Amino acid sequence: MVIPQFSKLAPGVRFPLPAQKCYGYIMKKILTIIIVLAIIVVWYMVFIKKLTQDTAQQTPTPTSLINRGIIIQSPRANEVVQLPITVIGYVNDNGWNGFEGEVGSVQVLDRNGKAVSGIEPLTATTDWMKPPVYFKVQVGDRQMMSYLETTTGTLLFKSSVVKDGEVPKEFRLPIKFK
Repeated sequence: MVIPQFSKLAPGVRFPLPAQKCYGYIMKKILTIIIVLAIIVVWYMVFIKKLTQDTAQQTPTPTSLINRGIIIQSPRANEVVQLPITVIGYVNDNGWNGFEGEVGSVQVLDRNGKAVSGIEPLTATTDWMKPPVYFKVQVGDRQMMSYLETTTGTLLFKSSVVKDGEVPKEFRLPIKFK
């Protein structure tokens, strides 16, 4: 039987014990898991959050605007528009309730209050029974642009579901015509 001679090894070098082998193996696994989790978190922050922001077009909204019950994401107030106008937004209850897939109506008015378009329903694009209810609608047509007598106007929004004795809610969004 040959007995190893420890005196010939470099000073401080020892044979690895089984516990030391396990410790190194475990540390490599933990490091691999941490790296994979870091990659997932970065991927989530870069891609998923960007997608949800783009699709929902979420912008910070002051509490006073949220309390009125309807949020218009596009067009913005005083934005220059051309007919037809694509209106995107949502209602968050507060007097703006959905019924049969609609949450109200919108109409284009000129500065004098003259109707430039017909009344279009705000058609829900999400479940109309669970607020917030998102909608998207096109209002007006190109031909009506020639009848405009003013360079400014408003989008007139009205709630559709009214309880007995309640007055329909209205919201006016100022716009500018191209």
